[in-house]
Amino acid sequence: MKQLALHLILILGICMGNALAQTDTQPEPDTADYHPMIAQFEEETAVPGDIVTLKLAFQLPKGMTFPEKIPIEGLKDFHVMGIDTDDANILIKLLVDTIDTFDVPSLKVMLTHANGTKMTFKSDPVLLTLDLPFDETEQDLDVKDIKDIFRINAAIKYLILLIILILLLLIAMGIWFYMKKRKQKLMEQAYQKPPEEIAFDGLRDLNRDAHLFRDNIKAFYFRLTQILKEYMGQIRQFPIAELTTEEIASKVKENLDIEMVRLMRKADTIKFADFHPTTAEREDHWKTVWSYVKTTADERNQENTGTTNNDV
Repeated sequence: MKQLALHLILILGICMGNALAQTDTQPEPDTADYHPMIAQFEEETAVPGDIVTLKLAFQLPKGMTFPEKIPIEGLKDFHVMGIDTDDANILIKLLVDTIDTFDVPSLKVMLTHANGTKMTFKSDPVLLTLDLPFDETEQDLDVKDIKDIFRINAAIKYLILLIILILLLLIAMGIWFYMKKRKQKLMEQAYQKPPEEIAFDGLRDLNRDAHLFRDNIKAFYFRLTQILKEYMGQIRQFPIAELTTEEIASKVKENLDIEMVRLMRKADTIKFADFHPTTAEREDHWKTVWSYVKTTADERNQENTGTTNNDV
């Protein structure tokens, strides 16, 4: 009997302890004095993934304005995409990240008057209807969590900027090298020697080194005809250096040019056959080419002078 009484007392003590614990943990009623605030979604419906606007409307006392950073309680479980204000409203951008009911609990906003008075505004809960792309009664839905919006951190931003700067630098260097090369080419063209001066220089060098060709007369005539062809190609404006003697003969019309073709034919018999000219013949051929260059150069200079005078 005593044992049963002890059990009853123990059970009674446990029950009383639980009752007291529940009494202690019950939240105290919120008796603070709140000012009204109306919460309303601007959208009537939304689908998961949308960004919606929750408007908090106030009747602000005269002289009270919104601070730069507005303290809002009750949004810790939501993805806030931005907060803005207009005359008497706070506009909150929220990401719809659920397929369940999208309801916002009571929100609290604490504002401070210019005179230092603090005022707390409180809204009622608000619910937004979701327009789901499937039947809510369907079972076994493969629903995946919506991931947070990917944000590029500062390191990636700086890396992208660095890559862009390097590309711009490479483009600028490419343009600079192109302009430099183009300018150099134009300068080379501007300071290029006239064809007769190039021919005279080549003939002088050949005559000065004639003794070196005493045992290799073919090399002398290869060089002599090369100088002649390069000069003739410059003044007649066609690639004589790439043509054979007979091809050149079919193109030239001037008497002086025809005479040079005859000399080229003689040179061919020396270069490609066993004909050996005398020293006098070799000197005469050299003088003939020199005379041809001088005569044609004088004619071209006279034509240029006449053209200039006519222009004046």
